[in-house]
Amino acid sequence: MKLRQIDYAVRLAHTLSFRKAAAEAGATQPTLSNGLVQLEEELGGRLFDRTTREVSLTPFGQHMLPFLEALLGDVDEIEKAASAWHNPAHKILRIGMSPLIDLKTVERALGPYRQANPNVSILFKECLLDDLIERIQTGKLDFGLRVTEPAPDGMQVLPAYRDPLFYLPRETQGADHSLHPWQINSLPDAPIICTNGACGLNAALGRLFEAEGACLTLYPGYALSYHVIEEWTELGVGAAILPAAKLSATNMTAGPLQGPDGQALEFSYEWVMKSARLASTPTHVNAFRQHIETIVPALLNS
Repeated sequence: MKLRQIDYAVRLAHTLSFRKAAAEAGATQPTLSNGLVQLEEELGGRLFDRTTREVSLTPFGQHMLPFLEALLGDVDEIEKAASAWHNPAHKILRIGMSPLIDLKTVERALGPYRQANPNVSILFKECLLDDLIERIQTGKLDFGLRVTEPAPDGMQVLPAYRDPLFYLPRETQGADHSLHPWQINSLPDAPIICTNGACGLNAALGRLFEAEGACLTLYPGYALSYHVIEEWTELGVGAAILPAAKLSATNMTAGPLQGPDGQALEFSYEWVMKSARLASTPTHVNAFRQHIETIVPALLNS
């Protein structure tokens, strides 16, 4: 298995076009196609369905894509770690985040830190939840961001921000487009479409419904992205619940999700880091911990 082949697969998954993927990779289409065939042979299954008109990910390809993307991200980390070693004055702050995280909100939190530490490069890495914690524990990441859940042993958590939830009705139910609120304990009888669970959406919804005394029925399949979730609700596959930051700007059906008493329901997000504060921890990492403890709450709650 070669990194070049993995790069081909990830580019094709994002573009769904052999022409575009080959151009981005700086390869010819036959070279890219041959590389993909070799990769699929090594992995033991087809990643893509190919016709003369379109390319799509197979269920196996949907399952493998996050792992292939993570591997390419590791290569980027290795290159930056080597650069930091050869140039000690160049500092790196590594932040991992669940796909549920809103990067625009995170950037608001980072603004003052960037201004005060212009010599620090901030490296973002999108991670699956299990991978996120493992990377913090082993020192591959300095901080993580995820939807709030019980803290693992040896980890400290700090509140980050909150994001209101919206219900996307299944279109075949004749939903109107008035964007009216939806009560969690009286939602229509439609299964809720989620992802494969690695981003935290499924578990967070489960905890929310349990806390509100409501019953959650999940759609038996899963979508690859939040955009696909929206498309499936429009096609009548099922309903969905997403945080505001993950709704597309063109969405015309989602309404605020409320509790039994009319209160807005939301996801809360948190910073995750090692509990121990070691003398060997770099100064810029300690400075960021202080930043999210003292500066960020006022920035994101204003």
